[in-house]
Amino acid sequence: MNKRWLENLKRYVSKRGIDPQTFDFEHNLDWSLTYSEIKAELKDKLSLNEFKYQKDEKEHLDQEQLKEEEAIVESVAKEKLEEYRKQLKDSPIDVFYKPVYDAILKQKMGLRSLLFIKGRGGIGKSYCIKRALVKKNIDFVVISGRMTEAHLYRTLYENKTKTIWLKDIMRLFRGLESIEMLKAVTETSKEDRIVSNNTYSFEMEYLPKSFLFEGNLVFDFNQVIDMKWSEDFNALISRGELIELVFGFEEMCQIMRLIAETDEEKEATEYLIENYKYIGNNQFNLRTQKDVITEHKFAKMMSIDWKQHIKEYLNRNMTPLRTFLYQFIGNGTLRTMDLKKCLLLSGACGTLRTADRRVQDWTAMGELFKVSSDVNNPLLSLNPMKVEFPTVATKKEEI
Repeated sequence: MNKRWLENLKRYVSKRGIDPQTFDFEHNLDWSLTYSEIKAELKDKLSLNEFKYQKDEKEHLDQEQLKEEEAIVESVAKEKLEEYRKQLKDSPIDVFYKPVYDAILKQKMGLRSLLFIKGRGGIGKSYCIKRALVKKNIDFVVISGRMTEAHLYRTLYENKTKTIWLKDIMRLFRGLESIEMLKAVTETSKEDRIVSNNTYSFEMEYLPKSFLFEGNLVFDFNQVIDMKWSEDFNALISRGELIELVFGFEEMCQIMRLIAETDEEKEATEYLIENYKYIGNNQFNLRTQKDVITEHKFAKMMSIDWKQHIKEYLNRNMTPLRTFLYQFIGNGTLRTMDLKKCLLLSGACGTLRTADRRVQDWTAMGELFKVSSDVNNPLLSLNPMKVEFPTVATKKEEI
């Protein structure tokens, strides 16, 4: 521990009205980091910025007004949830998410208290989790956004008898304290699920030092990155159930077709499925489907060619490689040899052999497309959907 750094940090917190004696600098900070990183960790643990903002705001707002506004928000949320509950009905799409429904049911039955649902974005994780919680009449709260250990402690205390659905809050697992806190509230025996507050923070000033957690936790996330405490995280996962939602192309097509209800939605969905290879840098998922349906409606309302409009919309978001090649090809076509010359002149490739190999690789990966069957004059395009004569070559191209 660097003594000079320690004195600087103590002066830093003192200037912000915090008694340095109330915080254990030696054990609560990672002294293997750089000074700027340690300072950032200190600010995070004490929640200095958030506390200052919240304190200033509360001093200027009437407490009765705050309570009234909170009541309005809560009332609106309950009304929306009740409306969703009334409209909820069984759907053929539920079969794709059966593992999630079964896991939520286990929580309601008291068989499990911790659930992890992992899967790439846009495959319906949030959709099925919400349906499952509502269908099983479970009292739940949704938490998303930035969360520190202090935020987690308060959230657990304020919702200690509910199911807490945490959406994409994987930052929690980068700190050992938060993982240990989650371990405490997911003990096998319910009477052992006691979490204690051992860290000073203004956000926990008026909270009890310990409490019994009787609720459940549901984590919804895409992936875990920069995992410093991987062993502790795996130990936490072993206390609950991990479900990885993975869908292939055909399964995604089935789900999309079930989601599409009106003729317009079905028309847009089929167009997306037929042209999924040419959708630029967009992912083939339910979010892209929603975007395509929206653009289809917009084109119809504006009385313009909806197919052409969707083509243009999908190709706005190009991959980094296509962005690079666009300067040479643009929206049209280019002879293979001319593209190689451009690569050589720009310095992107040092030799003709390298340029030839790159073009072949990009064509194989679907970044470039052949749009002429004339092997003596092969043409390349970034997207055959934009070309007036998208005839794909059937013979092997010899350059």
